[in-house]
Amino acid sequence: APADLRIAALECLGPRRGQLEPAAFELLVGHLADSADPLLRVAAARTIGGHRPSNEQLLALGPHVANAGPLIVPLLAPAFSHSSDPKVGQILVDALKESPGTDALSGDELRKLLSRYSPEVQATAQPLLEKLAAREHQQELYLTQLVNRTLGTPGNPERGRQVFFSQKVGCAGCHRLEGKGGNVGPDLSLIGRIRDPRALLEAVVFPSSTIVPEYRSYTIAGKD
Repeated sequence: APADLRIAALECLGPRRGQLEPAAFELLVGHLADSADPLLRVAAARTIGGHRPSNEQLLALGPHVANAGPLIVPLLAPAFSHSSDPKVGQILVDALKESPGTDALSGDELRKLLSRYSPEVQATAQPLLEKLAAREHQQELYLTQLVNRTLGTPGNPERGRQVFFSQKVGCAGCHRLEGKGGNVGPDLSLIGRIRDPRALLEAVVFPSSTIVPEYRSYTIAGKD
């Protein structure tokens, strides 16, 4: 079967099976590489995060977390939440210290992720927690300044539409607007009715802070 169909099947079975068989784990990890199709990479990361890999598998997953970006880290992270093995906890902390995607996690999310691990492991994450706290504080200050500057400026819906559908920005690759665009992320046609201006501005300026890992899409393949 094609890789996308196999990954989709594993994702559906995740909540029931829990554990990942070696062959399934290898399939998923093989699609975490930068050379993999972006949509398959997201699906593979989400599937791993929805299972309960063994400690041995989690140790092997560490280097992939270290190389993962802000879209992938929040999807992989839940896989580590079921272990309490100190080696697993330490490799996770070390990987997050290197990863370019760690900023996609909040301090609270990281604390919850490490809550099952020993105080010694949690202590090694303290510099990382302090870094995340400082980043969140700076983002909040910047966002407040930006809101104060922009909310009094008249909007331009037509210019916004051009930016949304432009190849350079690529919003339409994942999201839909007025019936046009991709189906990977939520339809944004009515987003202005359910999100306040500050939240919308934050989503544009700091997109990784508003990623929703729970947003899932499924493809159902019928049999002839």
